[in-house]
Amino acid sequence: MSDIIIYVFLLNVVFISYASNRVKTDIEKWELIGNIRSVEIREGLNMVSQIFFNKDGKLIDQELSIKTPNEQTWIKTHTKYTYNSSGKLSAKFSYIDNGLMDKKTLYSYSKNGKETEETTYDSKEVFLFKYVYIFNPQGDEIEGKFYKKSDAEERKWVKSYDGKGNLTSLIWFKTDGSIDYKVLYEYDENNYQSKNLIYKADGSLDERREYKHDGKGNVIEEITYKSDNSIQEKKVYKYMFDSIGNWTNKITSIFSNHSGKLSPDSSSTTFRTITYY
Repeated sequence: MSDIIIYVFLLNVVFISYASNRVKTDIEKWELIGNIRSVEIREGLNMVSQIFFNKDGKLIDQELSIKTPNEQTWIKTHTKYTYNSSGKLSAKFSYIDNGLMDKKTLYSYSKNGKETEETTYDSKEVFLFKYVYIFNPQGDEIEGKFYKKSDAEERKWVKSYDGKGNLTSLIWFKTDGSIDYKVLYEYDENNYQSKNLIYKADGSLDERREYKHDGKGNVIEEITYKSDNSIQEKKVYKYMFDSIGNWTNKITSIFSNHSGKLSPDSSSTTFRTITYY
């Protein structure tokens, strides 16, 4: 399994800051509220993304533009989403800069509407990789598997939940069945994720992350601790909001540990231009 795929997976399940078992709409997944038509997101000067929703709040289109290292040209990708008669995501089509299809992902569901498989093919319909999801009778995803071209089981993960349906643990296994790493999650009184602890294969603590939120659930502080409990990095987030309550401006300030002291390292601003139906 490539480091890129693992990294993407971690972004989705490790560093989230909310209870992760509740079914969320596409708009909620993008940390938005209201009847959204589109959002343009600008990350610095080198990345622009645009996302589009239909009137039912489902994601239908996504465009991403990234400036090349020499800052002379932009690389663009385009993704379209389609849905079945039940309103479930049925397919995702990814296109590269020249308009040709690069990948296609198909989705399968159980009788009770739970996503059970996610299979990706290249532009020539050749199988690339597949995710398989397993649920308990309560509808919680308790196990997942990842397969590559060989169609042999490549990786597996197992999830556990508390009585509120919050994800409390995630364990990744290697292909030989041994543990690769484990993540434990804790939540505050408002049910926002307040802490996660990442453990190595040998059971030793790798790092700990703690979060603070504002009254709307936005993360305002994120601190990463090393295994020796010293601070590795601190991020502070400040927001500006529109009249609906969506943030349109987020300033991220990063403080790094230099010789035992936290000092300002960098600051960046993310802009969101939001249109509504």
